[in-house]
Formats: sequence, C-alpha cells, structure tokens
Amino acid sequence: MKKLISSIQLFFYTIWNIRTYLKWKSYERKIKKGILNKEQEKILLLKEASKLIPPKTKKGKSEYIPFSPTTKAEIKAMILFEFGKKMQILGMRITDNLEFI
Repeated sequence: MKKLISSIQLFFYTIWNIRTYLKWKSYERKIKKGILNKEQEKILLLKEASKLIPPKTKKGKSEYIPFSPTTKAEIKAMILFEFGKKMQILGMRITDNLEFI
C-alpha cells in the first residue's frame, strides 16, 4: 500500500514539475529572442555608423596617416548627432578613438 501511495505521489510530482519546467522554458526562449533582436540592431547600427565615417572625413595625401584628434572629435560629434538616441537605447557608446563599446 505504501508503495502505491508513493508511486502516485511521484507521478503527480513529476506532472507538476513538468508544467513549471515548460513554463520557464518558454520564458527563456522569449528572453533569448529579445536578446538576439537587440544584438542584431546593434550590428546594423554599427554598420550604418561605420559607413558614415569615410565620406565625412578629410584625409591627407596618404591613407595610412591616422586621424588628427580634432578630426576624431568632429567624427564622434557627427555620429552622436545622427545615432545618439539609438545608441543610448541599445546601450552603446563611442570612445575618443572611434571605437564602439
């Protein structure tokens, strides 16, 4: 009799745990989907901003000479002006060396 009661208890216990497991698994899928969407938006924003840099810059005679600090500041200001709100929403920042974080 004791074995029968314990097997019935175990049966209902596993049913209860399966329901909670499946519920939390669905939450986990939704969170992963949201994170992937956010990462995709970050990548698209990064591509748009990096396309903006070459046409807006004035380089010297050589491609290999790095930007001057004033040119970097101007480029950073342009990027923040055009994409500042999106970057703030996505949690992105741009450094003084034009690196996205």
